[in-house]
Amino acid sequence: MLILSGEYQEAEGVLLHNHLYFRAIMLNLHAFKWNRALELANKHDLAIDIVLSMRHIYLQQMNRAEELGSFNSQPKQILLDAIKLKERIDEEYLNEQKQIQQLSNSDKP
Repeated sequence: MLILSGEYQEAEGVLLHNHLYFRAIMLNLHAFKWNRALELANKHDLAIDIVLSMRHIYLQQMNRAEELGSFNSQPKQILLDAIKLKERIDEEYLNEQKQIQQLSNSDKP
């Protein structure tokens, strides 16, 4: 509901509080909050290749050059093509789902 009402910062806070870091990164990517997505990816050492690749694809589609300094300083060799990008996104969602299941199983007496 927070996303639908445009309260992205609150939605991100809920995701981060619940250790759903990848979903928080994807939330920012879908909202075109590129710097925040990269900041979270670097902070949690998670999905940096996905953030960089999605930004690269976006810029190609818009026929624009990179203007954000935080992206210019990142290594270009980790860019993924569209197929590998989808596979990596699916992989990260699965990893997060497994983590959620492990946490819920460890909470049981």
